[in-house]
Amino acid sequence: MRGIIPVLLATVMIPMSAVAKPLNTRHNEKPAYCYYNSNNLTWKIGNDALEAVIHFKKLSNSLTPILLRAKRGPIRLETPVQSAAVIQLEPGDQTLSLNKDWAFSWQTVLDTTDGGRILTVHLEGIASNDGWAIEEKYEVGPGASPRIANYFTLINHSDKNATVNSVTFSGWKVIPQKKSKMEQRTSALYISDTGLIRQGDFDMSKMIACKINPLTELSRHGGRYYSPYAMLTFTDKGKSATLALTQHMDRIADGD
Repeated sequence: MRGIIPVLLATVMIPMSAVAKPLNTRHNEKPAYCYYNSNNLTWKIGNDALEAVIHFKKLSNSLTPILLRAKRGPIRLETPVQSAAVIQLEPGDQTLSLNKDWAFSWQTVLDTTDGGRILTVHLEGIASNDGWAIEEKYEVGPGASPRIANYFTLINHSDKNATVNSVTFSGWKVIPQKKSKMEQRTSALYISDTGLIRQGDFDMSKMIACKINPLTELSRHGGRYYSPYAMLTFTDKGKSATLALTQHMDRIADGD
């Protein structure tokens, strides 16, 4: 989908049965929400400041966040299909991508203790992704928190050991607004285990994404890789956005 996305779902709220660690430590704010449309496998997660729409496309067996918008500003972001999470493995130079060859298995929504929501979508690999599973996660805080976190867990169900060589995920691109005279911009931080690689501003025709080289070994029959947290924050009253990586949710929750 492109441009203005119509409301796709207005189904019942997923019942919550578990409590997770909060995105931030604020209390007594309006809870975040997450709605699930089981007919077309679409989720809507957000709060008073932002909203993301995530869709599993049956025709291509792909999972994509198709829209992220600031409710109090003009900026709207999308994830180009070809830019969904890409994971390169060794040996054999195998590449796993969220834009094809996944079967939807299950989903859960957890409450955080401060009223945030964590959406988990579990996918099982088919065809070229056979032997792998991935749990894609999105997290928002309560009230008007302008941040949304994206992270995932990769699971090796195959009978061979593997190494996660490189990961590109949480890719976003600004949707041009025809009626807006504002030059909307985004900025990104590219961080590896050794520190900052690059940071800068990007115009609306380009994409921002998190790129890392974890070199993590996954044992066969259940080895797991846990990605860092990619935190997108709307700034300047929803006129721009920043993307950064961190290993600790508490740090980004505090604005570090």
